[in-house]
Amino acid sequence: MVGRYLKNTTHSGLLWLYTSSFVVIMIIILSMSSVLPIDVIVQSKTNNSHLATNTVIILVICVVFLFISAILHMFRLFYDNMLLQEIPKPYVPITPNDVGKSTSRTIEREIVRCKEILERAKPRGDISHPGLFHQSEYNHDVELPDNLIYENVVNVIGQELKYNGTLTVGDDKVLRLDNHYTLRELLHVYEDDEMVGKFLNLYEKLRFSGEPITCDEFKDFLQKWSYVKSKL
Repeated sequence: MVGRYLKNTTHSGLLWLYTSSFVVIMIIILSMSSVLPIDVIVQSKTNNSHLATNTVIILVICVVFLFISAILHMFRLFYDNMLLQEIPKPYVPITPNDVGKSTSRTIEREIVRCKEILERAKPRGDISHPGLFHQSEYNHDVELPDNLIYENVVNVIGQELKYNGTLTVGDDKVLRLDNHYTLRELLHVYEDDEMVGKFLNLYEKLRFSGEPITCDEFKDFLQKWSYVKSKL
């Protein structure tokens, strides 16, 4: 902590010294540059030789000089800003050329330490959250899209039937149905099929119970839904 404070103090001191010295040098340069124009004006006044003309010429030259200096300074700022914009956004200045050898080594040590902490903090087993499927290194046997929300998939069946009057049972097979009936009423012709009955009970539980759907329930739902689609 003390070392960091001293380092920040040293940096601030150097920055203040640089700024103040720059201002002092600029004042000295401007003072020395103004000697000749003032001397010319004084000499012209003393000799009564074209005082007004010489004064105007000197003032015009000074204005032109200041204008060109301002243009060059603005161009330099614009060029520096353009170069900074060319730096890739993900770029992190950690090399010795960017931040110095000591700081670069410190950053590298911290990166290694963070990687070790990350490895230690990882779960050592499969963690399943009801309602959402998240792919991890422990559940590669489950072929589901990452960050899949189970409820959205279950609701699609009822919403498609209610709002479109259709039921998609395959990539190229869409049934046109009466949307005044529930899914159970539409499948009543298969009520003697035990698997269809289990599917309807599971579907209604997952959709209307308000409880988060587990991964096992969702896989069971997909299996039974595949069977029902094969019957339609």
